Amino acid sequence: MDEFDEYFIWLMDLVNANVDVYSELLYFLHDTDFVWCLDRDDGRASDGLKLRDEYSEAMAGMGFDASWVVLMDKPCSVLEMLIGLSRRMDDMLIEDYMAPRVPIWFWKMIKNLGLAKYTNGLLMNADDDDYYNIQEILNRWMNRDFDPDGTGSIFPLENPYTDQRERTIIYQLNAYVLENYVEE
Repeated sequence: MDEFDEYFIWLMDLVNANVDVYSELLYFLHDTDFVWCLDRDDGRASDGLKLRDEYSEAMAGMGFDASWVVLMDKPCSVLEMLIGLSRRMDDMLIEDYMAPRVPIWFWKMIKNLGLAKYTNGLLMNADDDDYYNIQEILNRWMNRDFDPDGTGSIFPLENPYTDQRERTIIYQLNAYVLENYVEE
């Protein structure tokens, strides 16, 4: 196992991923660069890239040199971005008495995108069509080709006030949280 794979396993641990069920999908997400259309969404890539610093520090604390991950000549991956965003969402919603729920938010976004069905069982026996479909789902989301209510994105809404394709990811997150998790 190389260092990149060790970092990937660490990322999977952050979201409590079942290696036997979702390693193929998550590896695909980790191998796909996160791209954005709206200028202020570059901050979501920054959130994801912070995970590299955290991993490097954690490994240094255990006596291993993982400084290579910070210097990786690779843009933020979709996996890193979604984990970083899940942490941001958890920070918004966590109460003092609650344990972190980063995996819950991460898997909710995966489900909202329609990716939860792409298990190892499906992908290990898949033809190229399944991987093409995953890439198309990601492209529609990142290129903002989803529905105005957010269907096809990580944050679909029942009652949007505005076209979600024109809003930053943080705005979409806030609207999603208000619609689904804030009591009136």
